[in-house]
Amino acid sequence: MSQTTTASVPKCPTVNLTNTVVWEGFPASFPRITNNQSVQWVMCPSSALFSCTKIISNYDDVVKPEFISNYAVNQSQLTIFNSTVAPQGSMNHSASGLYTLRYLNPNCTTAANLVVIRSGPVCAFNASNPSSVSLSCTILFAVSSTQPCNPVFKWINSTGGQVKQEQPIPTQIDSYMKRSRSVLSIASTDTTTYKCQATFSAPPKSPFTYMSLNVPSFNETCSVSRG
Repeated sequence: MSQTTTASVPKCPTVNLTNTVVWEGFPASFPRITNNQSVQWVMCPSSALFSCTKIISNYDDVVKPEFISNYAVNQSQLTIFNSTVAPQGSMNHSASGLYTLRYLNPNCTTAANLVVIRSGPVCAFNASNPSSVSLSCTILFAVSSTQPCNPVFKWINSTGGQVKQEQPIPTQIDSYMKRSRSVLSIASTDTTTYKCQATFSAPPKSPFTYMSLNVPSFNETCSVSRG
């Protein structure tokens, strides 16, 4: 009696790219599933003004000549040698942006943000009038305008109590960089030292099911008082 053999259908990798935050000038990487097939790596830089599809490698694990100074590709990951907010050297675009990984067989896609921080959180105070003082906490960064991860600020007093939390709308300060700033107003007689804790949000939910929605790993603080 003959038996019919059904070919197994390849499944999409179960591990997606993850949204990542990195300091400017440091390397970064996006691991992938090692499954003995070449993939396509595409990125949309945060500084993109027109076309944002930049193919780093095209199903051959070979980096395009124009990107070889800042990227390497192999069967386990994409490596970014220098995380940049703005174009540098032979690179005509920022390294920050949205990275997309496409598998050919089966046809699967996953995408995530690379957020690049230039500075922050930086705390400061401004005695704007005799009765109150404004404390500020600022981050300068670059992120894709497509499904961005943005800073979240939490103000904590000297006893560990949370006094304010917010996710301000970032301000675009040039073609490449954004500024996010949280302000806490206190009485001019308040001598408490306040800590600002900065993290990043997950990107907003997307109609594109391949977009990673993880909260990137970042948790930095600064402290400030009226002085």
